[in-house]
Amino acid sequence: MYIRKNKIKITHKHIQCPGGIMTNKTNLPMVLSPDSRGNYITWSKGKRQIRGLLTQNGYKTLGLFRPRKINKNEFSIQASKEGIVYDVTAARLPGIAIEFTLNLGQ
Repeated sequence: MYIRKNKIKITHKHIQCPGGIMTNKTNLPMVLSPDSRGNYITWSKGKRQIRGLLTQNGYKTLGLFRPRKINKNEFSIQASKEGIVYDVTAARLPGIAIEFTLNLGQ
């Protein structure tokens, strides 16, 4: 995406929404689904869901998830698409959208 004379042009399939949430063409946010045993997300299943959603939408994960002991209520990993690196975070709650923040420290 670039800005030219106050016009924004989207150069890839995703669009940037207010609040930094990336959505696909149908404007459906990438969200985590609850565990079948209750209304929560296990650490293992949440990481698997995030990697799967990122891969389905053309992102490549970079490295490992941030350790659980640092913040047990949030998933965090870096992902790239078309050479642009994003910090991907998601709260460990069902139905919460995955947030993408442009990583400027690359």
